[in-house]
Amino acid sequence: YYNNEGEKMERLAGWMVLISFILLSGINKMEAGSTVCNFLRIGGSARASSMGEAQTGIVDDVYSIRINPAGLVKMGSNEISVMHMVYWSNISYSIVNYGWKVGDGNGMGFHISYLNYGEFKRTDSDINGEYVDRGEKWNAYDLLGMVGYGIKVRNNLSIGIGMKLIREELDRKQLNGSSIDFGILYEMSNRVDIGIKISNVYGSIDSGELPRDMKIGIGYREGSFIIAGDMDYALEMKSLKINIGFEWKIGSNLALRGGYRIGRE
Repeated sequence: YYNNEGEKMERLAGWMVLISFILLSGINKMEAGSTVCNFLRIGGSARASSMGEAQTGIVDDVYSIRINPAGLVKMGSNEISVMHMVYWSNISYSIVNYGWKVGDGNGMGFHISYLNYGEFKRTDSDINGEYVDRGEKWNAYDLLGMVGYGIKVRNNLSIGIGMKLIREELDRKQLNGSSIDFGILYEMSNRVDIGIKISNVYGSIDSGELPRDMKIGIGYREGSFIIAGDMDYALEMKSLKINIGFEWKIGSNLALRGGYRIGRE
């Protein structure tokens, strides 16, 4: 029975990839700068950012929900993470993740992220063309809610899906939408993993198009040392970015990481 069920899930994974390619092939008409909600491309974790975003093939924690939902099956236990980061000019970015084990080796998670651009003065122009402060303020923010599920198909193969609800607001004008991510994680050996993640393969937004990316990543483990690489292709811009990173765990609570990105910014 397991073999039959495993074969069914492998076929499902194959169909997911095929359907994703078909849906994505329909966006070749998109042009650079034509997408909205580009905050969806912000890195999913501090670990990902420090490793140059080379994570698609090595995800193994609650952050998988954003990076590659198939990695949710690798969580060792229930996990929660909270992050708050302050940029310049009062811009802030907050993230909450919660994930837990489900059944025999599967994993599920929730994600909420909030990007606040701060307040801006509302201005007008007078008869001389000079800007005049109206004494009012307006704000802008991006909000993402997400649920993900990872399924262990075989001992070396898992698939995942992430479903998103998206809101973008600019001075009381809102865009609302939804989308789906697909992910696959394959363990070639005890040392080598390969991951595939397709972002926003299917979705809609009130105005404009969502950014769509396809990532293929590989990770190599040697004891406490990991080296990883990703190829990240943005379909609307038809541009490729290469991400390379490493991680060296020093004990149980300390890790040295580094990364480099080649290509678009």
